[in-house]
Amino acid sequence: MTNLKVSWDSVQNADSYNLYWSTSPGVTINNGIAITGITDVVYYHNNLQDAINYYYIVVAVDRHGNLGPASVEFNAHASLIVGIEITPSNTTHLISETQQYTAVLKYSSGTAIDITGIAIWDTSNHAVATINSNGLATAVSSGTVTVTAAYNIYMNNATLVVS
Repeated sequence: MTNLKVSWDSVQNADSYNLYWSTSPGVTINNGIAITGITDVVYYHNNLQDAINYYYIVVAVDRHGNLGPASVEFNAHASLIVGIEITPSNTTHLISETQQYTAVLKYSSGTAIDITGIAIWDTSNHAVATINSNGLATAVSSGTVTVTAAYNIYMNNATLVVS
């Protein structure tokens, strides 16, 4: 199961919003599954099936319970994060050389997002190699280290040999 963050622009004089959804395009207030009484312009739609398109419309509700016009339909694709890929996975460098690593967040749908600049980077032995917050490693002395990229609960490793 996966979750989607659904958001929309606020509507003047709206007291709440009704969100209508379906797994088929053409959702309306009559055929969509209603989630009512949302008081923010963000809703976390939880426990959704992976790799499915979800279609939505939003309707503003005023303080008297009157419904406004429906929004234009929009959709989102639910995907699970399956892990992080680090490139290169194994490399050898001489002392003082640098290596730029990249980290990509992989989704079950096949989508990949570069997270190099937001991943947490580290090496297993700073005396052998260091790495900065943008994934640039510097070989310091002879040895082998594990380079780690972490994001949220996901992490992966690469090997850097310094000779």
